[in-house]
Amino acid sequence: RDQLKVDYEKEFGKPLEESLSHEFWGQRGPKLVRILNQGKLSLADEVYFAGHGWRLSTDGGAICEALRNATPEEITALRADYKERYNEDLENVVSGWSLSSVHREEIKLTLDNGPLTPKLWCKVAMAGWGTDRKLIYETLDKATPEELTAIKEDRQLMDELQTKMKSWVLSNKSLQRVMATVEKGGLETHERLFYALDGFRTNSEYVHSQLKELDFPARTQIIEDYKEKYDRDLISDLKSNMKSREFFKAEDALMPKPTCVRDRIDQMEYRVSRERGSGSARSVASDAIVDTFSYRGKYLDQQLREFKSL
Repeated sequence: RDQLKVDYEKEFGKPLEESLSHEFWGQRGPKLVRILNQGKLSLADEVYFAGHGWRLSTDGGAICEALRNATPEEITALRADYKERYNEDLENVVSGWSLSSVHREEIKLTLDNGPLTPKLWCKVAMAGWGTDRKLIYETLDKATPEELTAIKEDRQLMDELQTKMKSWVLSNKSLQRVMATVEKGGLETHERLFYALDGFRTNSEYVHSQLKELDFPARTQIIEDYKEKYDRDLISDLKSNMKSREFFKAEDALMPKPTCVRDRIDQMEYRVSRERGSGSARSVASDAIVDTFSYRGKYLDQQLREFKSL
């Protein structure tokens, strides 16, 4: 970096720091100068620049990300480092920033406690008027049995979870899912799928994450466990709760192991029929549109005919 400064001044006749400060708007110039001189930004720097940018509002997401990536030691030293470097009290500065309720709560709890535990993450998710259900689900799924026990034993937190997660529309699966996870110390895959399949609230991305890279015995076991516990067919529930394309992806992830060549052919024909040539009005219209702009559909049909003729 020192050699870069020397070479730049020799070539252009002025210090590199001066050029960076004048060429970039807002805090970008000072931020680049700090990186040039230090090699990287400290945690205090990251928090400062995220809170004093040229935007109309503070970048709360950037501040929270910096705190999540920091070590416990860096968080502990943050208040003193910020005061020394910028001559400001961090708590007073944070209170004056324009932040969402969730970001403000996450920052406050992190400064007071260091890296957040699942119990504290639940409090972050319930900050303000709304509830970040996705964050609560992800937190509970990743928590250890011991961490879930700590949540269960906090009666005030449990009462708040029951109030915030209760649904006034259709099913109450969201609340049931949280209570079951905490009470059992975690859920198995078939249980997570049952609670995730919740009509318009169904999170297809989450469902796919639970089915990702399953081996054939695990696929069979999940379907059997689902049927045994809930007396329902998993494939039917997936189909009724997911959009067609998302359902196809989930169905493929649960396809049984083919035991012979005939099984392989049957599975291939089924997959192709979902996309083309099923005979439904929707399929006819879709095939016609695709064939108008691409040869790939007809080419797929030809490949299937040749394969079946073998």
